[in-house]
Amino acid sequence: QKGSTVIRFPASVAFAAGSERLGPDFEAALEKLLGVLEESEGEIIVAGHTDDRPISTQRFRSNWDLSTARAVSVIHYITKHSDIDISRLAAQGMADSRPLAANDSPENRAKNRRVEITISDGAEEVLEALPDNN
Repeated sequence: QKGSTVIRFPASVAFAAGSERLGPDFEAALEKLLGVLEESEGEIIVAGHTDDRPISTQRFRSNWDLSTARAVSVIHYITKHSDIDISRLAAQGMADSRPLAANDSPENRAKNRRVEITISDGAEEVLEALPDNN
């Protein structure tokens, strides 16, 4: 049966606030996850998510930049520490567009700041559902 598996990491574990650098605990967790990713088939999508608090720094113009940079940092780690073919990898920056909870408390904002790694073996169905351009 085709489907997907999502592995969710809270940003508090994965990154320092306002940074795309992987924290040591996150690197250790990714190291353990690499074996699972290598054994899996299908696409591996890394998505960064933020809360709704705006960020505007010299490095990051917005939460779109920050969430994308975090996803790309995870992709770099995967490519550096595994033999996973890059054709299976994708990075997505979601900013605050897919919250898990209302951004109405520090606890809920913390839930929304996260990185999700989705292992999908249903990519063929998605491609088949696209309109034919011929």
